[in-house]
Amino acid sequence: MDYQIIFFTISNVKINQSLNSLIAYVNLLPKTISIDNIHITFRHLNQSNQIPVCVHLKPVQKNNLQWSTDGCQLLSTNLTHSTCSCHQFSTFALLINYQKKSDENNLLFFPKIGCIISIVCLLLAIFMLIIIRFHMDVEDDLTIVRNALHINMSLCLIIVQTLFLVGIDQIKHKFGCQLISILLDYFLLATFSWMFVDGIELLIALKHVFKIDRIRLIAYSIYSYGFPLLVVFLSTILSTKTKYGLSA
Repeated sequence: MDYQIIFFTISNVKINQSLNSLIAYVNLLPKTISIDNIHITFRHLNQSNQIPVCVHLKPVQKNNLQWSTDGCQLLSTNLTHSTCSCHQFSTFALLINYQKKSDENNLLFFPKIGCIISIVCLLLAIFMLIIIRFHMDVEDDLTIVRNALHINMSLCLIIVQTLFLVGIDQIKHKFGCQLISILLDYFLLATFSWMFVDGIELLIALKHVFKIDRIRLIAYSIYSYGFPLLVVFLSTILSTKTKYGLSA
């Protein structure tokens, strides 16, 4: 017996659902012929790592339809296409599963909590360093210099954590993403620079018994804030064509 499969797609339809494919209607003529499974491959409208869901239109009430997963399952999927298997003829489509999006939001939630805790601890550390500064011997140059180094290091880390909190959601805005990337690079380099000069100062204190010169703090500041500025400036200039801070 000859039979005919009717297959067409519907594109100009307004539906309050998150579709990731064209809507496909599949029917079989004559209807006396039965087919166990229908395999349909959809091309994604938006390339995404979210999990697609195979659905078909199911009548729920008089003149009312809703998307249902009953009788449909996902066979395979990649970045651009998904293959569905369904047990009946109907109107089919791919929906976006927001479970993955929810997981991504959870992954962002915990780092934000960690950043807030880090900022609070760093503020407490700076507060304690300031108190120690007012109670230390004014003639103790080594302690004064190292105290200043630790305060600057903590300030840079606070700025890094704050930039992360503010800028982690700026990936959709090119200018904002680039600005956050530049500032993060600068203050991270500044943090490592302060750690480096802190190690130098400790080495000098252990190797030499002469009095620590407080004027050296100026040189440390110029290096710790100037060297990262030079590196970030050159990186920004050299990466103009590749859009600094943005993935290709």
